[in-house]
Amino acid sequence: MKSLINKKSFNVVLVLLSGILWGTIGIYTTALNTSGLSSISITAVRSLLTAIMLGIFIFIYNKKLFKIRLKDLPYFFGMGVISFAFFNVCYFKSMQLNKSLGTAAILLYTAPIFVCFLSAVLFKEKINLTKLICLALAVAGCILVSGGGNITFLGLLFGLGSGFGYALYSIFSVYALKNNNFFTAIFYAFVLATICLAPLCQWGAVITSIKADFSIFLYILGIAFFTTVLPYILYTCGLKVVPAGEASVIACIEPLVAALIGFFVFNQTMKPLAIIGIVLILGAVIILSRPKKD
Repeated sequence: MKSLINKKSFNVVLVLLSGILWGTIGIYTTALNTSGLSSISITAVRSLLTAIMLGIFIFIYNKKLFKIRLKDLPYFFGMGVISFAFFNVCYFKSMQLNKSLGTAAILLYTAPIFVCFLSAVLFKEKINLTKLICLALAVAGCILVSGGGNITFLGLLFGLGSGFGYALYSIFSVYALKNNNFFTAIFYAFVLATICLAPLCQWGAVITSIKADFSIFLYILGIAFFTTVLPYILYTCGLKVVPAGEASVIACIEPLVAALIGFFVFNQTMKPLAIIGIVLILGAVIILSRPKKD
């Protein structure tokens, strides 16, 4: 029993670390935005380097994971392009417009609310009173966040867009993971995201920024490894022991970390109304993420 507890505690730490790493993404995006790179360009280079790093990981870990069925490609496309590329562009734009890492992160975390209602349509899951209350809490939270921060209407739309896109990632993953390993799915998702974003990326601006300041290249490496590859691997390893519902609640540390970085590193502040709104949204997410009783 003691070994089981220790094993779960270790895996809880892995999930916690993944949430903390995801919460640091604002450090990299702020530096890259300041250098003049657009949200699309940042997402494109992040996708490219992530695909390369994951490819190396799979090559070392298990080459068989490269094998896929062609009929699963639409699901990988959904994960990589319709979801990842879309929600990242929206998320980075939300950070830029709202001038608050915490606000952008909490709007991203409206994703479980969208998942709840998308699942009702696609998987015929019932919408009960608890889910409706959570929806009301989330909507109230968004209103308070928009009224209590530096958020603009366009910033709110991009923030909610990031949450919707993130929700689609969960939906497409349900289909993609039926016949594929997690690492196989995300590798091909990032490959397809890179292919689709490549024509839209301002590669010249990326190269010019790196030539002007080599630290930009380090930020690009960082956003790919420390906020994508490493946390995905840690989170996946943690899920081997920690139930998905518990893991999603633990990962809610992400917006807290983002808010703390915004406050201590970038001197960003939020009004009391915005803080109350954040609490309401997090409360709704935690309630929705609770394990179902038999």
